[in-house]
Amino acid sequence: MALDGTLGGVVRIPVQAGKEKEFEDVFLAMRAGVHAHEPGCKMYDLFRNRKADEAGNTQFVVLERWADQAALDSHREQPHMKEGLPKLAGLVAGAPDSQFFDIVK
Repeated sequence: MALDGTLGGVVRIPVQAGKEKEFEDVFLAMRAGVHAHEPGCKMYDLFRNRKADEAGNTQFVVLERWADQAALDSHREQPHMKEGLPKLAGLVAGAPDSQFFDIVK
């Protein structure tokens, strides 16, 4: 087993019923900023659950891959993130569940 500093992230985000399209639009605008301005980001993709939960909310998952911890730390301070995250706050149905992992090679 070898660790080279690469990080993977899984972020689960419950989104309020009826707010899915707005959430997707805001997120995709943020993702465009990530792809354009964050060379340390190797993957930043949004996935939507095909079924709503019992409350009618939709679960989204963000899969992330970062070159190293510095790239992830910088991500949180980027203007596109600071602008977009407050917009997402009114669309979610609960706190995101974020987990980050070291790649094993």
